[in-house]
Order: sequence, then C-alpha cells, then structure tokens
Amino acid sequence: MSIFVFGKNSNNKLGTTTKQTNCKNVEQMKAYKNQPKIKKIAFTEEYGLMLTSTNRLFLLGSKDNELVPVDFPYSKDTVKELYSNNRTLVIESVSNQIYIIDAGYSSLTLLNQKNLIRPIHYDSFAKQSIAIKQICLTENVIHFLTTKGECYFVGDNCSWYSSFQPQQQSFGSLLGMQLMKWNLKLKITRLYGGLKARHIFFADDQNQLYVVGPLNSNRLGVQKSNQQIPIKVPMFQVDQIQQCHSQNCSSTILYQGKVYSCGSHNFNGLGRNQTNNSVFQIIKGLEKIKIVKIYNGSSHCVAEDSENNFYIWGNNSNGQTGKGNVQHVLDPVKIELEELKNKKYTVSCGPYCTCIYPRIDSSMHTDFKRLYESEKYYDSEINGIKFINLIFKARTNPHSEKILQFLKEIKNTDKLIEFMQWVYFEDCSLIDIFKADIQDNIEISNIFLEFMQRNYQNDLSKLYKDEDSKDFNLLIKDFNEDEDEEEENEEDEDDDSFEEIPVHKWILFARSGLFREMFQNVKTESNSVKDFSGKSIESLEIFIKFLYTNKIELTADDDPQLVVEELEDALEYYQLHPECGIPSELIEIKEQFNLK
Repeated sequence: MSIFVFGKNSNNKLGTTTKQTNCKNVEQMKAYKNQPKIKKIAFTEEYGLMLTSTNRLFLLGSKDNELVPVDFPYSKDTVKELYSNNRTLVIESVSNQIYIIDAGYSSLTLLNQKNLIRPIHYDSFAKQSIAIKQICLTENVIHFLTTKGECYFVGDNCSWYSSFQPQQQSFGSLLGMQLMKWNLKLKITRLYGGLKARHIFFADDQNQLYVVGPLNSNRLGVQKSNQQIPIKVPMFQVDQIQQCHSQNCSSTILYQGKVYSCGSHNFNGLGRNQTNNSVFQIIKGLEKIKIVKIYNGSSHCVAEDSENNFYIWGNNSNGQTGKGNVQHVLDPVKIELEELKNKKYTVSCGPYCTCIYPRIDSSMHTDFKRLYESEKYYDSEINGIKFINLIFKARTNPHSEKILQFLKEIKNTDKLIEFMQWVYFEDCSLIDIFKADIQDNIEISNIFLEFMQRNYQNDLSKLYKDEDSKDFNLLIKDFNEDEDEEEENEEDEDDDSFEEIPVHKWILFARSGLFREMFQNVKTESNSVKDFSGKSIESLEIFIKFLYTNKIELTADDDPQLVVEELEDALEYYQLHPECGIPSELIEIKEQFNLK
C-alpha cells in the first residue's frame, strides 16, 4: 500500500524521488530504502520520526534518503507514543521514560558524524518521583501533566501564559522544568495543545474546559481574557469533546461528531470564508458529515469521517493541502485519491506537510480489551482478580507458575488489575508497575524484561494450535453452488452432515459481533453451533486462524480470488470489528495477486 505526502519537504523528509522543496501535488514516499510498515509518523518543520510496526524508530530527513536509526534502549523498554511541535520530537516509552530529539540543538549534529541519532534522556521527573499522566506540546514548549493534576513545562519563554516570568530554557540544555502557577484551585485532567500554538486548552476534574494564552487573533474562543490567567470556554462539556487542537492563529474542536473552529483567518485555518471568529462556530462544510477524528498542522487541518474519507482545509503556502498550487483552501474539500478507496488509512500532519499512510489494523487489541472488560469466561482467580487461564498461560509461558506465585504475594489490587490488562491487551509496563516489588528479585525482573521483548499477537496465536483446550465447535456444511436457498438454510440437518471446526468460545465472543450477540442472548450454554454462512470449509479455516493470529496465510492449493471473496464476505457476516475496515493483511494479498 502506498504512502502519500505533500507540503514542505525540508531535508527531503517526505521521501520523494523528486526531492523538491515544496510538494504541491500529492506524491508517494518512495525514496527511502527498505521502507517498513508504519505505525506512526511525527513531523517537525525540518524532520520526521517514524515508528514502525515492529516498534523501531527511524529519523526521516537525511541527505542520502536513508532511514536513520534512533538509538533507543529496545532491550529494556518499548516505545509507547510519539509527539512533536515545530522543532522537537518527543518519545514516550511504556515505562514512562522520556526521550527528546531537538532539531535546534546538538541531537541532530550526530547525523554528520555517524548514521545514528541519540535522543536526550530527560529524566528530571523520574529523579523527583513525579508520575507523568500526559505529554502535550505547543510551539517550542513541552508540557507535562502529572497524576496529581499539576502542569510542568520545559522549553522557551512561556510568559505568554504563565503568571510569572521564567528564564528562557532550551531543549538542548534541558534546564529542569517549571511548574505552572495560576493560583487557581484546579485539578487538571487533560491538556490540549498544537504544533505551533501559543495557547493551550485544558480540562479540570469538574468537566470544565479552560484556555490560556494571548487573545490576539481571536484564537482562544472567548470574548476577552487576561492572557496570564486561564478562563472558562463556554459551549463545551469536556466529557463530550473528542479532540481539541490549538493552532497558530486558530483553534479546532471535535465535539459530538461535529467540527468547531475559532480564530483569525490570517492563516486560513477556520474552515470557512470569514475574517475571524472570537467564539467557536461549527464548520458548515462538515456539518452533515459524521467526523471521527481531526489532524492539525500549524494552520491546516484534516478531518476523517466514519467511512475513512478525508477532508482538508487551511494554509497552503507550502502545498500542504496537495492541490497542486499554493492557493489557500478556505472550506473543507475531500481528498480524492483512487488508492484510498476501500482501504484503511490514517494521517499525520507536520507544521507545513501532510502524510497519508496505511493504518495498521488494531482490531485484535480492541477486541481483547472488550473481552477483558466483559468479565466473561473467567475460570481462574488471584487474590480476587479473575481471568481466563488459557490467555494467562499463553502470555506468560514458560514462566506461568513462577509468575502465579509472585502475583499471589502481591496484595495491591490495582497492580494485579494492571497485570491482567497487560495479559489481555498489553497497555502497560510491568517493570514500571512492579518496580518496588522486583528490585530484589532478579529472576522476576529478568522474566519481565523477557516479556517486554515478546509480541502480544504471537503469544495469543499459539492458542490456535492448542486443540485440546478448545471448547466449542463450528458445525460447517460445505454447500454446493447448485443447492437452492431453501436447502442451504435447512437447520434441522443431522449433525453427521456437518464437519466440525474446533475453536475457543471466548475467541468467538471477543472478535465476532455475530457470536457476541448470540452468546449474550442465549439462556443455556451450548458447545456447538451450525454455520450457515455458505462459505467453504477451507475459507472458514483460514478465517478462524485469522481470529487468533490476525494473519491470512494461503497455501499453494488455495485460489486467491476465491479465498479473498469469501473472507470479505465472512468478515461482514460475522461482524468482525467493522469500524476497523478491511484488514491490512487482506489488502496486501489483493495487491500481491492484483485482485479487485
């Protein structure tokens, strides 16, 4: 699948073969050699940072069109998230460590010495035992929200929204951090920033939205403000805000599926042909479309609808809207690319560029998170915390017994819950959770380090081959094409006329909307169900394997066209996470065999 780029192309960070400074037309990222699958890209004005599907980091923007490796401690930690503003790239790890690559200082000088980037390890919070809940960036500034609801920052002069005058600080030297002191009794629960913004929004524990920053350009969404004291933003309840972004001279909020904006039209970020708005107004060009996500550059925006269509508007001085010119786009226009149809893509915006790339299917993670939250099929317990033993063993083998003994000695319920969350959907760092418990236990420490190197998907896929533990059967009748519809739906057939495909009942509940509804509604538990989807046994076996592995594997005897058609029908019939669209694995097979 292709990666599409347009906009400012400093250092050829967009990886185009033409290497032009501004890509006014949509181009493909083809220049980088051995390009891997992309999990996420974050851009500054000059560079980009790519996180691959194998959780490796590479810097984009070398003169030789090579992916420059980032010196990250993979053996001890895993990348959790990437952040960027106009000049800084921030890496957050699952163990809550923070690494910074700053384009304005010494980090990038290593490019001229050897083919490796070494980020600065920013450990000020760890040294002071301050737990970070969220990281948020604005222009030249990194903000850190703590679990106590306090906001710290590091970076250039922030006097434009603080109640004191801190000395200027650079990322290059990282001279400690400052605490925001607004003298208000607020517990901050979330921060909302932007790539080149000089204002910041935040939410408090009372479900109120606040903003602080310079009032010029009407960017705050309020009629008046003291720029050094936060003020409430009317109209919005925080629990219904899907996203909030601050930009150069405007602000954008996704609220209940609708996009609102305010600010100055200086950089055309409003999404409507008006001079300015001092309060938030709905963008009428998107009013009848259900928007699920917005992506923001310095002063251009992309909105994604529920059908994975993209709409773009705003500043086009560097060609960042991909329209082939530098005329600003005042109202949202749909991005028309034939390659995007029937495929699942996502977007990353830099200050002056846009990148559209294939979205890695996250349905398995989401489905197992749902299984965990449903509390169904639990058959084991540790100190009151229940779980499915098969999943636990798949994730912890060959150390399951040692881990069980270790967990039985843990009396902190929150820690046990977080461990089970790791078992089901890998959203936390075990070493960070149990730091105090394992500091004198070298054996368990080494086991947890080993767990960090394992692949969640690979662990769970082993259960596909565990035939002895499967507790449910799909009874499949391989229909012939000449059988009429009445015969196909005859449900009183003898079981002898059906072939059995063994499966775990909980995998069907987790991954299939059809079976989930079926199992929730039946009053008595059954160990089998007859399948009348009309699919071949071979295709259904491939489909069942996909439920466990999230991979589609064809043999030499399989007809790719037939298998693809039946799998697509099976995905729809069994309601396999439809919001994630067609799995990327299926798309790759279609491209490999040139199938429609």
